[in-house]
Amino acid sequence: MTATDTSRRPFAVITGASSGIGRELALECARHGDDLLIAADRPQDATAAQCRMQGVEVQVLQADLATSTGVGHMPHCMSVTRQAAVGYSIRSAGGEIHVM
Repeated sequence: MTATDTSRRPFAVITGASSGIGRELALECARHGDDLLIAADRPQDATAAQCRMQGVEVQVLQADLATSTGVGHMPHCMSVTRQAAVGYSIRSAGGEIHVM
């Protein structure tokens, strides 16, 4: 597997990645070689840049995941980014909104 072969790398979705625990979890996943979709209601440029320095792909979603509108952006963002299934999801922000 090469550094650009993303089809076999783990893929994680992490919310609340702009600061605090969510940010640290995103950085840790990147250190382990996981491609990421990071989401938060604030800008995440610094987190994304630090994760990319680990050689992983990072998709950024700025949305309020405590709202159904914010949550509604996630499926589209994921389908544009990657066809592989999500390996795991770490919810460090957002509410209990279920989207079908």
